[in-house]
Amino acid sequence: MMKPKGVPPERLIYLVDHDAVALLFLFEELTRAGFRVNASSLSRKALEFIRERKPEIVLCNLHMPEIDGLEFLAEVKRSSPGTRVIFMSSCGDWAVYEEVRRRGAVDLLPKPVTSKVLRRVLGRFLESEESGANPSASQN
Repeated sequence: MMKPKGVPPERLIYLVDHDAVALLFLFEELTRAGFRVNASSLSRKALEFIRERKPEIVLCNLHMPEIDGLEFLAEVKRSSPGTRVIFMSSCGDWAVYEEVRRRGAVDLLPKPVTSKVLRRVLGRFLESEESGANPSASQN
C-alpha cells in the first residue's frame, strides 16, 4: 500500500478483528503506509486501549464474538468521542450500512478489505481533515 500524502508519524490506528489473517494483513498494510498501528483480536481489550490511548481511527470488524459492533461503537463514542470508527463486514446489507453510519461510524467497508479500498478510505479521511470536510461521505 502506498503511503497517503501527509501521514504524520503520530497518527494512531487501532485494529480490531477476530480473524487473525485479516488482522495481520491490515496491520502490515497500515504500518507500510506510515501509520502507528496497535491491534487486538478481542473487542473488550480494544475498548480498554481506546479508553486509555484515544486513537484517531479504529478499524473494526462489525461482527465480533464478545461485543456487538453497535455496542462497541456506542462505547467508543462515550469513552473517546474524537475517535473515528470504520467498520468492516462481509455482510452486504445496505440497511446495516445506514444504521452504523446513523450511529456515528465513519464508514463500513466490505470484507475482505483490499489495499486499494483501504488506501482510498484513509486517503479520503486525511484529505477531508485537511479541508475540514466530512470524511463519512462514502464513495466505496
